Amino acid sequence: MQTFTAPLATNYKIECWGASGGGHFPGKGGYSKGIIPLAQNKTLYVYVGEQGIYESVDDFVRGGWNGGGYGFESCPGGGGASDVRIIRHTEDDGWSGTNSLRSRIIVAAGGGGGTSYGRGRGGNGGGL
Repeated sequence: MQTFTAPLATNYKIECWGASGGGHFPGKGGYSKGIIPLAQNKTLYVYVGEQGIYESVDDFVRGGWNGGGYGFESCPGGGGASDVRIIRHTEDDGWSGTNSLRSRIIVAAGGGGGTSYGRGRGGNGGGL
């Protein structure tokens, strides 16, 4: 998680790119953009998704950080989403705390994992 503090009270353009999925033929992460008015010294919390990876855990393959879906056996995990929030997560609720997730103002989804053997391509992520 990273932070951004608005130096001026004005409109800001925000852009997000989701992480790609894992594997040889991954789906691309989604893209989102928007304009938001921010007060001076308002802090935003930026959560950047991680590319899907090929790390097996009991036959399941871990997805990228920030919500990347799990794959199975030869299918790598999906990429994590990237988002910007108004409320920071707490140590008690982790990155996926209800208040923090509900405060998202922009999201770009991660891409799907593609097979390692070229039999299937991961789907591209969307954006809001």
